[in-house]
Amino acid sequence: MSFSDQDAFLAEVLNNKVDKEDIPEKVSTELIENITTRELVNLLNDFSFCNAQIDLDDGDSIFSVSVEAARLLFFSNNSWSAHCGVDFFGVMVTIPLGFDTDFISKFNQNTKIGRLYTINQSCEATIYRVDVHLTGGVSKRHIYYMIKTFIDCFKQLYAGLLAKEGVYEQ
Repeated sequence: MSFSDQDAFLAEVLNNKVDKEDIPEKVSTELIENITTRELVNLLNDFSFCNAQIDLDDGDSIFSVSVEAARLLFFSNNSWSAHCGVDFFGVMVTIPLGFDTDFISKFNQNTKIGRLYTINQSCEATIYRVDVHLTGGVSKRHIYYMIKTFIDCFKQLYAGLLAKEGVYEQ
């Protein structure tokens, strides 16, 4: 793949950032400083990101949601649960093919929503991850923006994977 094709694909991915004016009015501007697993699941359903039954035990510090043909993993430290809130959670997904290091470097330099990582030197898979920090308080609109942009960028990366754009070629 040529650099210009790769740059065009990168631009497509990065242009998937949610325009803050497009966030639905129903998404609250209420500030929160921590969130439990149950509260985050409820927010995801309120945001209509998954609208699915998520099996979640009260002690779970991790859960996943299906998006496209993948599972997004929501996680925090081992004390996170339905009863114990945290001021940070992360979201990650494995993309089953590696992107070349130039693409990963350019992506990571040009976005604030998530980072790409190769799993190993063979570039057989890529991790896409974002951390959402609530320290000091953030609005539910901000959480929506972070997760929605992450999902939209992932969908574009996945579409590129299917089309073999920007993908590491052995």
